[in-house]
Amino acid sequence: MAVQRKKGKPLSARNSQRPNDRTLRSPVIVRVFSTESPPGILTSLPHSAIRRPGEPYDSYFECTLTEAEPVMELDSFSRIKWERARDLRKQGAFREAERELREALLEQPDHPLLKTTLALTLVKQGRHGEAETMAQEVLASHPGDSHALYVLGEIDLHGKRYEKALSHFRRAAEKDQGTYLTLRIAMALRGMNRLEEALDALDNALIRNRRDPFLIREKAVVLNRLGRHREALGIYERLRRDFPGDEVIQKEMIRLKGLGRSEEQNIRELEAALKMPSQKENASLHELLAKKLKARGRLAQALHHYRKAALLQPENPYFIKQEGFCLKEIGRTEEAAKVLARAMMKDPDDFYVTTTLEGIYRKRGDMAAYVDLLEKVFEAYPDRFKILGKIKKLRNRLSQKGSDRVENTD
Repeated sequence: MAVQRKKGKPLSARNSQRPNDRTLRSPVIVRVFSTESPPGILTSLPHSAIRRPGEPYDSYFECTLTEAEPVMELDSFSRIKWERARDLRKQGAFREAERELREALLEQPDHPLLKTTLALTLVKQGRHGEAETMAQEVLASHPGDSHALYVLGEIDLHGKRYEKALSHFRRAAEKDQGTYLTLRIAMALRGMNRLEEALDALDNALIRNRRDPFLIREKAVVLNRLGRHREALGIYERLRRDFPGDEVIQKEMIRLKGLGRSEEQNIRELEAALKMPSQKENASLHELLAKKLKARGRLAQALHHYRKAALLQPENPYFIKQEGFCLKEIGRTEEAAKVLARAMMKDPDDFYVTTTLEGIYRKRGDMAAYVDLLEKVFEAYPDRFKILGKIKKLRNRLSQKGSDRVENTD
């Protein structure tokens, strides 16, 4: 494994100064690339680094931009806290990481690295308003800070505001040429359906980082969207050799290989694959089979596999949403409401989930219960002011209807 870093003193020289200097420099950007096969890169990554349906490549920040520009100094206490938070983030313990960072900020309240790391931790918890405020504070004191711009881009990418996200990522890339920003630029372009531009950005980055698995995987996604299925399949087959346990890669390979076959044949092959001991707990294959069964009108069987996927990966809102939508199509609306409410608590920004739930509660004639649910969601995500506006609007309507009933009985 080779390490490339920005100009400055060698790592050994920096380390030799630490015992005599209580004030540590902010960590520098360290690029890690492999002279071996890609597993040398990913073996140290958290499981969340492997992208699931509907998930962004958030964890790529964790492994590529693990350290920040040397803008200010971190004292020894803050450095320890920041490193703990970094490790906790990799484990998915975002609340605990937030606590460590807030303690560090009590000592150094204006440190941009602490603030941007906390902002990213808030983004991972869905607290976008707080994260945006913190990123804007950093930009006010450090104009053009690439990490703060990255935070803003992540928020816009999640909100599908692709043009704004692209602008933030490109501004960040003016100061930081890291591949993690190229990846985000390509994702924003893909969201805008500017697929050829996305492919060009990825190809240019792969000239310098030809074995970067995240760039390679995104290229496969773009090629698939362009209809270049054979090329996409070739990429997934190469990735599969390096990452044999990656569920999403395997799912995409099976899906692409089945494009020339009948759906019934694909269903039979998926059912056979899921009977194998090594594949029966592959959530991505369960989801793919469920999707195909649903398209054929076999809703009860589709529900079984959506539910299995959701049980295997309970932290993944995508599978929970699909289970809820399938329940509604079957006509089991009460169960659908409960499942979709769980999905809404995990992802309050999904328009289809919120409108489906509202429709269920409206048809039931129990909008007061829907308002109660919205209040619980807003309590968990207090920066979602659209939800607050919806609550106020519905409460006004309910109070108006109550007044009308009182007047009609007089």
